Amino acid sequence: MLAAVRNRAVHLVVSAATRPASSARTKQARPSKLHKMQQQPPAGPGERKTFTVAVEGCCHGELDNIYATLAHLEKAEGRKVDLLICCGDFQAVRNLDDLETMSCPVKYRDIMTFYKYYSGEKLAPVPTLFIGGNHEATNYLWELHYGGWAAPNIYFLGYAGAVRFGGHRIAGLSGTYVAQHYHMGHHEKLPYDDRAVKSAYHVRQLHVHRLMQLQQPTSIFLSHDWPNLITRYGNSRWLFSKKPYFQKEVRCAVDVVQAS
Repeated sequence: MLAAVRNRAVHLVVSAATRPASSARTKQARPSKLHKMQQQPPAGPGERKTFTVAVEGCCHGELDNIYATLAHLEKAEGRKVDLLICCGDFQAVRNLDDLETMSCPVKYRDIMTFYKYYSGEKLAPVPTLFIGGNHEATNYLWELHYGGWAAPNIYFLGYAGAVRFGGHRIAGLSGTYVAQHYHMGHHEKLPYDDRAVKSAYHVRQLHVHRLMQLQQPTSIFLSHDWPNLITRYGNSRWLFSKKPYFQKEVRCAVDVVQAS
């Protein structure tokens, strides 16, 4: 277990909502182990509230290990984690039937540990918010298309959705972008064939349109796809040596940015 805890990559973000005032200013964050963000507060004159958000990349159903990591970090940092955000590939697999609707090679299919939290055997120790990626139990997430509780204390934002937590708006877009399906509606239905199990998690224009109707500012936005040009901030040479097909996606992103 300790080895698993050390290998998890969970980032902590401290979000400090300061007391409301007409003269309140947003200070630029200084580099530190915990990134500090000063944002508009929840309702309540004179209140001061600070909460800590843990951000996980791909979850891949390893909830036991992730929550163990959070407990380790809480002890090491001396700070209680108030919210866990998972950015896709959550794999909310309840049973073996769900595995049949997950897009991945059969040899990698594993029920993992979400079912324990779905069945009530365990309770998520931290409020958990997630979006979908490209390795999901498609049939279950389709039941929660507009968002909902996937398990006690574990909330799915839906294919496109937004919630408020601690006075902050958190929005998210599930799935990945594939041009040929972007302007289509969702046509997939059970039993899924090999094509439908993939197209079901592709982002649609409708999802983006729904998010664009949000009128209030959004503090945090989640997506499973990388932001354009993100590879400029890491070791892209190493990345392309491991996954050469990413080079085409990066070139397309550059073209999009230059065109805009």
